Amino acid sequence: MALHRQVEKAMILAPDRVARAAAGYAVRPEEAWMLRQSRAVRRTYWRDVMGHGDRQRGREIWMLRQPEAVRESYIAEVLEPGPPEGTSGHGADPTPGGLPAREPDTEPRPGPEPGSRAVERASAHRES
Repeated sequence: MALHRQVEKAMILAPDRVARAAAGYAVRPEEAWMLRQSRAVRRTYWRDVMGHGDRQRGREIWMLRQPEAVRESYIAEVLEPGPPEGTSGHGADPTPGGLPAREPDTEPRPGPEPGSRAVERASAHRES
């Protein structure tokens, strides 16, 4: 067994705490998702998918046999990921109530109307 495969097996079959820590270093979202699953789920994945030649077909069959909660979490976290909870989707800045951040104004704001008090105050300030 190649070293890469031994490390892969060790991570998939590792205790939950170790696998979840390794999830932070995963390159692909599906790898991180798998490492966040319970050890029992990861064990069935190793047994049913990793030991077979046609991994794509094995993954599909394996996923279809999983409980609804596992399948739904894969959809939510891998297939249709949104911005992290508490963020606006425009970087990591949280927005109140999870509302989308307002786009910045691109049009210049009009100045005060001629003859308005703001114009009179500005003129008076410049003259003094």
